[in-house]
Amino acid sequence: MNANEFRRILEERRDRLVHRYRRIGDDRQNVPETQPGELNEQAQLLENEDVLNKLDEATRAELSAVRGALERVDKGVWETCERCGEPIEEPRLRALLTTRHCATCAREMLS
Repeated sequence: MNANEFRRILEERRDRLVHRYRRIGDDRQNVPETQPGELNEQAQLLENEDVLNKLDEATRAELSAVRGALERVDKGVWETCERCGEPIEEPRLRALLTTRHCATCAREMLS
């Protein structure tokens, strides 16, 4: 995979994440008000808010990782393991767009 193809894939992913992040914000703004005695509705709203918070956090983290991968493309080091300096396997890059480590280093860091 060449740098232009990888950049295009990352930019498409980034754009989808930005769209998701905006939808989460829209969903937060459209939360209905409940009255003090409506416990079931309040419980559901709290649960929904918790889900939105987790989606927001996960989306921001992935967006940050994608932006980091785009920076590595700009620097020309997107195919290089940050730990050992060896090439990152193409199947690994395709499966894990934001990976910064080759499979060997990733396994070693887990053990």
